[in-house]
Amino acid sequence: MVKKESDSSEKNANSVYALRDLLGAIAENPQRFSGDQDLLKALKSQGALAKLQYRFEYAGVMANKEAMSTNTLKTYAEKLLPGGFQVLDELRLNAITALASTLEQGKPSNKRTKYGLLQRTEEHEEQIAQMERINFALLQGLMSAMQALRNLETAQNLSSAQVEAKEVIRVLNSIVGMNPPPFGELRTPSPEASASST
Repeated sequence: MVKKESDSSEKNANSVYALRDLLGAIAENPQRFSGDQDLLKALKSQGALAKLQYRFEYAGVMANKEAMSTNTLKTYAEKLLPGGFQVLDELRLNAITALASTLEQGKPSNKRTKYGLLQRTEEHEEQIAQMERINFALLQGLMSAMQALRNLETAQNLSSAQVEAKEVIRVLNSIVGMNPPPFGELRTPSPEASASST
């Protein structure tokens, strides 16, 4: 009887350690576990995770997480883990977040979910940073265009004026090209269109 209790205690302890390692492995490499539907369902609640029976490889060693009651999981987690069951549940939430991030990568962000809001915030921050870079480049480009226009005003002959005019157009085209599509192209009217409008 004592041996059975000892075996059960050891199995429960090993399962708690295995679960801790499993949750850590998911957070470190969520892509590895993203296709496991049973695991994804189990992570949704403490009770489902306690009942999960799972075998996996961790650090080159096969580990077993045996099914147990939520109370048993909590009891052994409090005994064995620094921070107790609360830390284990935080690991569960971290694993969920990591998996959600992996599964939603490449998808349009959904502002109704917590991760969707975070993703949209990151997208907006990147857009703002990009616009700041573009604005800085635009200012430099406009300064170059203004200088070219000044040179055009002081051109000594028609040939010099044509060279300066081409430089102004080149700079302005470069500035416009910094904008995202469809605003990255400067459309100039053709000579025929200009003639017909006069």
